[in-house]
Amino acid sequence: MKLVVNADDFGFSKSINRGIINAFKIGIVSSTTIMMNMPSVNHAIKLYKENIGLGLGVHLNITEGKPLEGKLYSLIKENGEFHSIHDFKQLARTKQDQIYKELRAQINRLISEGINPTHLDNHHFIHKFRNIRETIYTLALEYNLPIRICDVNHRNEARKLGIKTVDFLIDGFYKENATKEKLEKTVMDFPEYAVVELMTHPGYMDEDTMNRTEYNLSREKEIQELKKFKEGGILNKLGIELISYKYVKANSNSC
Repeated sequence: MKLVVNADDFGFSKSINRGIINAFKIGIVSSTTIMMNMPSVNHAIKLYKENIGLGLGVHLNITEGKPLEGKLYSLIKENGEFHSIHDFKQLARTKQDQIYKELRAQINRLISEGINPTHLDNHHFIHKFRNIRETIYTLALEYNLPIRICDVNHRNEARKLGIKTVDFLIDGFYKENATKEKLEKTVMDFPEYAVVELMTHPGYMDEDTMNRTEYNLSREKEIQELKKFKEGGILNKLGIELISYKYVKANSNSC
């Protein structure tokens, strides 16, 4: 089995950036995805360039902060910020041309730093909205990048279009379920040929971060539990190889 341990939200804040890099240095996080419209993106890029071997994709985002492309009216509120993930009706009717313009700008912003992204995923599972998902498919094909899958239906949908994905996603490592024991039990259920992504949200907390995100105290716990998972020896016991999405991009969908 091959396992991508991806840390979401790189660039959100300096404290989250440091937590992700620490988890990489521990030897358990193999990949991260960056939010190109967040305040600490330059700090994140600097850290990435100092830590060779970490995979870096784009955490596509239209539900937090402000767009890179300015006044895309179907995407923003009167204050210029994106609509909340909780505003389901508005997200469902966002215009695909504006979604495309903003998400493409986020990808190109990373490329302008001399960094070729390994893959695409998205903030707050926005791909559950069909208009957004179809736009992400378009971008994945345009840039020839793998994407994170949400469920079997989305995986099959993407693969029919020729988009590479992992075989499975572990998305339950979260809050009270973010424990070494539950993670060990989960990975033991996958077939040895599978290529699997574990979605994580490690980070450290400071006042700025605490004020800007609902998901906060569990981030530090995730670092601790991921370290226990690494040190517990199950990776070696099961012959699990840690990889980034570079492997997925280079191999067939069947992996």
